[in-house]
Amino acid sequence: MKEICIFIPTCNRSDCIKYWLDSNKNSINNFCVDIFISDSSPNNETENVIKMFKDAYNKHLNYQHILNYPDKTTDLKVIKGLRDLQDKYSYIYLCGDGIIVDIPSFLSLASKYMNCKYDIIHFNKNLDVNEIIFHSGIDFAKKCGWYLTYYGVTLTSNKIIKRINFEDMLNDYRNTGFLYWKGLMTGIASEHEKIVSTNLFPLSINPKKKQNSSYQPGKFINFWVINWPKVVDSLPEYYNEIKPFLKKDIGKQLNLYSFNNLVELRRTGNLDKTIYKQIAPMIHLVTDVPLYKINTIAILPLPILRAIRKIKNIVQKF
Repeated sequence: MKEICIFIPTCNRSDCIKYWLDSNKNSINNFCVDIFISDSSPNNETENVIKMFKDAYNKHLNYQHILNYPDKTTDLKVIKGLRDLQDKYSYIYLCGDGIIVDIPSFLSLASKYMNCKYDIIHFNKNLDVNEIIFHSGIDFAKKCGWYLTYYGVTLTSNKIIKRINFEDMLNDYRNTGFLYWKGLMTGIASEHEKIVSTNLFPLSINPKKKQNSSYQPGKFINFWVINWPKVVDSLPEYYNEIKPFLKKDIGKQLNLYSFNNLVELRRTGNLDKTIYKQIAPMIHLVTDVPLYKINTIAILPLPILRAIRKIKNIVQKF
């Protein structure tokens, strides 16, 4: 069994893959790490990029083109990839095509923790200390659980991956966008894990990736108000005492229900009087922001909201 694989799911982002591979082509063969790219593009653009780098990467570059991909949910593709890789590598790093890894720095840091046999190595730039060691899945989830929704923050042992019920993952919750998160949380649901979270972050944003927007009509409500609580509730009973916390913590950490963000939701058609009436029974599960504040933003005319926001910004400067 090989030690480590960097797993990159992608679709229609040949420029991102080209930039990623070009960034590491001069160092890859000096290290024992494989790259596995799972591509569901309906064209051959990414495959042609892979061919350009085959000689530079030698046997370390592996590519899978999933033709006629039946589901556009990235998490579903990730779960399929983990299932294929779990018996081949001791650790799998889910990179994503929007993250650039400096391989020498990354492996230097990862090796330190892999040698100590950590089950999860978690890169968290929001920590206010250099590192935290956890032996409880609950403690880790309460401190860092929401952050696992990002690709690029976990290096996971196959011990944890093998605990994931892949059939359950592939058949349920496939359209929530949090399939990978649920799988990891299920895998670490015990008091006997060895988890480290570090604020060292040998990663950077891929400049070729266009940033996704949570403000696409309907996307915000579907993800953060409807689906997020459903997925949290589906976690093992082990997490029952912190499920209400998890539902609200991610919104707090990401300022999802701040005044400015709610105004942006209103501007993009994600929040109005009709939508508010539909989500009012559910939204108290995901935020402590008083419902009357959300309702006010849903009904006030946009020019008034923009004026209030402008005044708030001026006041904050002083």
